[in-house]
Amino acid sequence: MKSLISSTLILLALYAQATCADEQQSRLIVLSSTYTSISGQYTSVKPTYYIPLQDSNCGLVFFRSLNRSQTVNQAGADQNRLSQHYGLGFHQQVNSWMYTQVIVQSQQYSQQEGAYESLFNVSMSF
Repeated sequence: MKSLISSTLILLALYAQATCADEQQSRLIVLSSTYTSISGQYTSVKPTYYIPLQDSNCGLVFFRSLNRSQTVNQAGADQNRLSQHYGLGFHQQVNSWMYTQVIVQSQQYSQQEGAYESLFNVSMSF
């Protein structure tokens, strides 16, 4: 499943790049956040590539999210956890404060290597 989503992601990115006449409208957005609490430090980086379609209010999004947490357990030992997920979707900007998205993503669901699950998400956000 992981290779199928990766292949689909690459093919759609190539197709969208070829059909986009104006490449300057395509943009790479990197969202990152870091916060520290008493129990540890948490970091998330989410690079997202947005390719608009013919209608400027609609576009394709491709993203990958990398998450890392460093915590200290009760015995005082450091614990590092890494997780990631990636996906693709369709984004429509309805107006300046509302958008809709249809996303297909794959994410780790346990700490085991290669343990992924696929999700389908439809959302309307303000």
